[in-house]
Amino acid sequence: MKHVRYKDTHIYYTLKYTKRKKTIGIRIIDRRTVAVHSPHGLSETQIESLIMKKGEWILRHSAGKEHAAERAPESRVLYLGNGLKLMHATDSSPFAYVKGDTLFVPRSTGSHREKVIAFLRREAQKIVEERVGYFSEKMNVRPMKVLIKNNRSSWGSCTPKKTLNFAYRIVMAPPEIIDYVVVHELAHLIVMNHSKRFWELVTRYIPEVPKKRKWLRENELRLRM
Repeated sequence: MKHVRYKDTHIYYTLKYTKRKKTIGIRIIDRRTVAVHSPHGLSETQIESLIMKKGEWILRHSAGKEHAAERAPESRVLYLGNGLKLMHATDSSPFAYVKGDTLFVPRSTGSHREKVIAFLRREAQKIVEERVGYFSEKMNVRPMKVLIKNNRSSWGSCTPKKTLNFAYRIVMAPPEIIDYVVVHELAHLIVMNHSKRFWELVTRYIPEVPKKRKWLRENELRLRM
């Protein structure tokens, strides 16, 4: 990962060139780490100069994310918008599973965190594929693939080859938010930009779109492992 030195610390960044952006966009990912989306034609020197200008803002906001992560209880995890207690399973199940308001995690060797993430990925694959199938019929579109990934800078994406990618973390959100993200990416099979026509299409299938976008912005920190 690339980095620039600002004052007495390093700011790390990922860089993606995109046709959708006319200006450089900077998104806080984690402590002292940002995702940069830039139009083609700008050099890394120009991009790093902007990061330096935004250095104080980046450090201040990324520190807020670090503190929020420290405050987050480690004994609970969000699943479909609900907080589940985490407990070790007493049976021999090799996979984590939900029972009532508890996520039971196997005691087998390996990272406790990775077992929870594996559970969320499995659930995301199942739930997202079901919702993609449901809305594909309604919207009369056909994606080629549906993939679940460890995206940290986006909730979903649509490739020119009609592959839909979704962050496994989206399964931590309430069902109506999952539906919004699914329809958003399916709509890109018809309109590949974020024009007025695109948002009209999304709104045709999802009510209160601005409210759902706001929910994702305000709860992004909670939807992390």
